[in-house]
Amino acid sequence: YRMLGPWAISHPAQYLGRLALQDTAWVNQQRYVLAQQSLRLAVLLEQHCRCQRNGTNLFQTVYHKESESLFNQLAQQGILVRYLPATSKTLAGLRFGLLGNDEVHWQRLDEALRQLKF
Repeated sequence: YRMLGPWAISHPAQYLGRLALQDTAWVNQQRYVLAQQSLRLAVLLEQHCRCQRNGTNLFQTVYHKESESLFNQLAQQGILVRYLPATSKTLAGLRFGLLGNDEVHWQRLDEALRQLKF
């Protein structure tokens, strides 16, 4: 915030953000929901990818020697993920964001992962 200055976040957004963060019940509920969604995503990726994986309550990352190919296969199916180039310490990876509560999105991801060619 200090580097961007106060103009980067509108006043209404600052006000609503402050109200939301003061609501500890809401904050705790959101933490729980995010943790559950992240766990669901981790299980789904484990079922289909069987590769090195790690993540947080906001995303899951899988590392695979064929990450670039997998990235392209997913993109062709309309599944957008972040491609992470290999480093001296890790294989290339794919970062998957959380999908929310819409079952259609979870089904689409499940089907897309099922069709991957490793």
